[in-house]
Amino acid sequence: MEKSVKRNSKQSPNTAEEQDVYRNVVEFEEMEARTRDGKEDATIYLNTCTDIRRLLGDILTLKCNSVENKPAVAKKRVEACMLTSVLKKLNRLENIRLSAARDAIATEKQMVEGRYMQYQNLLYEVDHYDSEYRKCMQYISRDETIDLISTEEFFKNAPEDITSKFLEDNENNHELYLARLDFELKQRINLALLLEDLKVEKKSVKEEIINLKEKLAGLEPKLLDVVAATKPLQEYLGLNIGEINPEHKLACHLPDYLYLMYCNTDAYRQFIDKGCITIEIKGDLEEVRLYNESQKVLQDETDHEQDLQEETTGIKKHRRRKGTEVDREEEKKKNMLLKHPLSVEVTMKTEHVTLKLHFYYLPTLRIVTVVSTTESLSDVLKNSTCAQVVLTGESILNQLYPKDTGTDSPNLVNYYQLKQVGIDRFQALISQLGYAYGWAQKICGLEFLNMQNAENRFRKHARMYQHTVEECFTIIERRLRARGALAMQMYNLEQNLIPTVPAHILHPKSASSTLTKFATTSFQRFCQDALNAHTLVDKELIAEDDLFYLAVIERPKASMNAWIAIRNDYPDTVPMFVLHLKYNGDHHSENSDQIRDMERNVNGDWKTRARGKDLSGCLLAAQLKYLCAFLDVYLETNDDSVFSNSTVFFRPVSGRTRRRPFKFHKTGNGIFAQY
Repeated sequence: MEKSVKRNSKQSPNTAEEQDVYRNVVEFEEMEARTRDGKEDATIYLNTCTDIRRLLGDILTLKCNSVENKPAVAKKRVEACMLTSVLKKLNRLENIRLSAARDAIATEKQMVEGRYMQYQNLLYEVDHYDSEYRKCMQYISRDETIDLISTEEFFKNAPEDITSKFLEDNENNHELYLARLDFELKQRINLALLLEDLKVEKKSVKEEIINLKEKLAGLEPKLLDVVAATKPLQEYLGLNIGEINPEHKLACHLPDYLYLMYCNTDAYRQFIDKGCITIEIKGDLEEVRLYNESQKVLQDETDHEQDLQEETTGIKKHRRRKGTEVDREEEKKKNMLLKHPLSVEVTMKTEHVTLKLHFYYLPTLRIVTVVSTTESLSDVLKNSTCAQVVLTGESILNQLYPKDTGTDSPNLVNYYQLKQVGIDRFQALISQLGYAYGWAQKICGLEFLNMQNAENRFRKHARMYQHTVEECFTIIERRLRARGALAMQMYNLEQNLIPTVPAHILHPKSASSTLTKFATTSFQRFCQDALNAHTLVDKELIAEDDLFYLAVIERPKASMNAWIAIRNDYPDTVPMFVLHLKYNGDHHSENSDQIRDMERNVNGDWKTRARGKDLSGCLLAAQLKYLCAFLDVYLETNDDSVFSNSTVFFRPVSGRTRRRPFKFHKTGNGIFAQY
């Protein structure tokens, strides 16, 4: 035991010395790593590796050459080992440098992170101060929302004990503002007390009204008993007290616009008292009740959909099935074109034709449409094609006023409403809804802003629509009578018979030329065959919605085609004739002065020839009478050897232009002379 203690005591100094040597070596190498240049160590490392590589090559060479070179090989091996110890030392130095560099980087990194955290804290504090500053700047005090009276009114209405101290000191604005707020509070307290008093008064008045209503409700049965008790006296005196026309009861359920038209038209009917106008309401109360219920349900659904749309806007878009979208569009279109179940029917009668006007109101589009039907009272007219064209309701009502065709809606809002459901023009709905005439809107009390009215504001001589029911129905009645008279002429002309012209109208009595054909034609055919038709269209003398006919007048060896355009306002506008003569070639207004003279006379001023009389029943016939006589004059003055004289004239030609005698004078049986 003692030996072991002694041994340990002997070894402990050596171990301490070894530890000191190791520490010294480590400290020396660390100091050497700090003082030595790394680039020089790298050069030493490369040179050492080169030497080791060289020594290994020499050792390999010596071993390959002979076996006797062992001492030289051992010497080379020792040198290589020594160089290896140099490499180890360089490696230790490099590891020490790397460890020191890592420690330095870690220290700097920690410093950078600390400063970055300080920077972030400062930024957060800046943002916090900035947000607090904005809150302070955006703060709105509740007193700023109060609508205070002005300073002038405050000094005028506030008590003097409050305002007197501010009259001397005008710079204390804050105290003045507080005084205004206090005065506003007192006023509102007074108004609140007044409101309570008025509520009590309103309650008492309401109770009084309820009592009066109860008395009135009890008065009606007593009045009915009085009327029933006096019924024998009413029958004896011929009175109808208490009896109301059932149609008048139904009129109360008409839309406001149709109700206005119904009242005015019924008053006009009673005023003229000729029996030519009757008015009737179509529909029943049950349909009105169902219609009102459906409209209420539709309005509730629309409001519900709008509420749902507002709730879902900006949150989530729901996909809808294509079939559902189509059904909704069709339902929306159907509701938009829905008519009110009650309509007004006005019937107008003349000696030849009956015209029925059906007035419908479209609540969504907010317009009145008219559907017209006609019925010929004469069996003769029912079999005439030309007469039936003249007597159609659309033709009679077309352009009662200038440019009022009824094919476009007068309400400009309808353009956007119809476009929303995929309808480009109102004209496509005429067969379903009827015509939206401007005069129909006027007599129903509907007024719209449109481009035509805007233009008329700046035209001094523009013709304005007449607003009264009397004038509108007077124009329709005059148009209806004129069309009936024109239809009778059409029937005779279709039989190749020119009707008799009254004696008060200046016209030739007889002619050798005769009417051989009279038929309807189209606007396209008129423009195609009549040579100067496009000129007449450009000058707006004819339009596409006019009535077009073809008359053929013949005399042996000669034939004349007369293209006729009759305006909708016949006989105010004289029918337009375009002539084409076939005799020794083709003659028309573009190559013949004589044809132009004929057209000028036929299309001339007929009011002078009529001497103030009505022309509606004979104007077209008189024009054809003149045209037959003019053809005779032209042929007989052109070649009297071929055509025997049936007309009387002094000279066949006159002047340089060799004018023909196309002016008729009532002397004897009639004489033709030049103009």
